[in-house]
Amino acid sequence: MNKIEALLDPKEHYPILKLKVDDKWLDELLDEYAPNRQLKGLIPTLCFRMERDIENQIVWERILPNTNEKRIAPILMCPDDLDFSCTIVTVECAAKKDYVEWKNFALDITPNTYQNPLFIGRNSSFLTHPQLKFQFRRSEYKNVVKQFQEQYTIENDAWNEKNPNITYPLPF
Repeated sequence: MNKIEALLDPKEHYPILKLKVDDKWLDELLDEYAPNRQLKGLIPTLCFRMERDIENQIVWERILPNTNEKRIAPILMCPDDLDFSCTIVTVECAAKKDYVEWKNFALDITPNTYQNPLFIGRNSSFLTHPQLKFQFRRSEYKNVVKQFQEQYTIENDAWNEKNPNITYPLPF
């Protein structure tokens, strides 16, 4: 089994919860296995908050499939745009009784995802490397998702307090 964690990256300009897989930041790990694809510096789509509610919902609906189900989950995004219009890395996320598997990482190249965000992940440029397949204990994986939910809730509450006229619902 592989190890997955949600940790604050001390190298970032502002505190941001990021994904670590086997003690390496996910963006750096993918960049190592797929060089020249400009993956280093991408951030988790689970962070607060993507620009559009529908994109937030898609991310949270796909990140933890039901048992014996698989989904294409947007997992990393460009930190500049915070939406599906820029660089998006997807992963096939399959849930089993005791573990969650990630495989088939890809750069999303689906056209017109702004008009039709549900199509994210339909057209992909796969990051092919035999090491890009991970299995995580389901309990550990669910804990990571829970950490992102808790951080998202904290940031959402802070936003809503500062901006009472523009509040956002939680996507999960």
